[in-house]
Amino acid sequence: MDKHHKFLLRTATFGIAIVAISGCSSSPEENVSQTCEASEAYATALKNFEDTLTMDATIDEIRSARDEVSAARDDLVDSSEDVTRDRVEELDSAQDEFSSAVNGVPDDATLAEATESLEDEIEAVKTARSNLESELTC
Repeated sequence: MDKHHKFLLRTATFGIAIVAISGCSSSPEENVSQTCEASEAYATALKNFEDTLTMDATIDEIRSARDEVSAARDDLVDSSEDVTRDRVEELDSAQDEFSSAVNGVPDDATLAEATESLEDEIEAVKTARSNLESELTC
């Protein structure tokens, strides 16, 4: 297969990958998975660009490879925002439940009663905060 055909095949494969990962998702796990896939697509686009940089490459081929890198980067940024949004929503929800639980503690409750009634909510907030801080592991 000559260089031009390899380039076209890589471009088509990259396009299919972008279409496959650009759909909407509904869960944080799907968003993390899509972000990992977008990161892989970005790495592939960068490798394709490097492979294009030969003495017999045309300016159009180099520009097309550049466009692939830009599109993959945009997709990675968009996917990353979905992951961050999911984690922030998780934290917001846990915080709201925590605040409601604190507001729901009766004025005449003992410290032991108040502490016991809030333990689950405190743990949920701590977990959500930890999830927000955690890095993607692909």
